[in-house]
Amino acid sequence: MIRIATSPSTRAERQGLTVVELLAATVLSVLLMTAVLGVLQTITIGQKSLMRGQTQEAWHGRFAEQLAWDLTNSRTIRPLETGFELDGFAGRDLGNGLPIHCRSVVQYTLVPAGDGNCLLRREIHPESLTLDNQSTDVVAFDVDSVAIVSPGDAPSSTIDGQLIPRQTTIDGDLPPRVRVELYHPNQSISLFVHDYALR
Repeated sequence: MIRIATSPSTRAERQGLTVVELLAATVLSVLLMTAVLGVLQTITIGQKSLMRGQTQEAWHGRFAEQLAWDLTNSRTIRPLETGFELDGFAGRDLGNGLPIHCRSVVQYTLVPAGDGNCLLRREIHPESLTLDNQSTDVVAFDVDSVAIVSPGDAPSSTIDGQLIPRQTTIDGDLPPRVRVELYHPNQSISLFVHDYALR
């Protein structure tokens, strides 16, 4: 039997990383993470400045348009403890926002957020067969009360100069005309008052 001598380096191949390779990989990952965090910070700063630059009229316009869609395509209303619920066919595709007119329940409710309340809009598709059958959006900040009333109802009253907000008074089928009212926490400023002709 003949044996051929082999060197130790060819006998066992290298396994693992050297210290230099490990150090280089760590430096590259740190540089990549720094770049990603820089991009995220730039996006966040841009978004905050954009939100500050929005006027109240633009906020009102978007809310009025969304609420007009919800009211026009709903059939019934139910008062909730901190808002109201609309039932009908105001369903939109939850991904792209396009109308699909499926049966939907839309809730506008106040939830505590920091020092005040924010108004949330939740759209639920109860007949959807998927688990992704609802979406929730923030509509407004610093809202103390939200109500839907008949335009002929008596206006909100004041006590000692403080506005006493009304509660949603309509329960059942939506009437031909409604008024939506949102009030600021100091109870003397109306954030939004709008009449809607539905039919």
